[in-house]
Amino acid sequence: CPSMDKVDAKGCTVFINKETSIQLLVKFDNNKTVIKEEFNDEINAMAKFLIANPVTSITIEGHASSPGSKAYNLKLSQKRANAIINKLINEYSIDAIGYGEERLLNSANTEAAHSQNRRIMAKVEVTKRIAVKRM
Repeated sequence: CPSMDKVDAKGCTVFINKETSIQLLVKFDNNKTVIKEEFNDEINAMAKFLIANPVTSITIEGHASSPGSKAYNLKLSQKRANAIINKLINEYSIDAIGYGEERLLNSANTEAAHSQNRRIMAKVEVTKRIAVKRM
């Protein structure tokens, strides 16, 4: 074992688990699936996180606001999720689920609430074994 690692009574390296996570939130205009440029940095950060953690899988959740039919909103939310997937690196196993209006963040029937609900969300958590260094 490396001389800088902390060791146990048997001389083996001591490891700890370190959790790291990243979240992605991209908002869409009404009835749109076009990704606005203002979200490119967040999407690039997610792609870099996935590259650095290649055994990670990610689920992209697409969402819609409540105006319109449930069937239409379900298709729209899936298209939003697919827009993000197409922008991310396709080499990874990325799942996409369109939730339509099933998971509203804000159930009010106002433009502000609808704007808040038109989004995709993603969160990735990784646990790595890290060698504990000597003090």
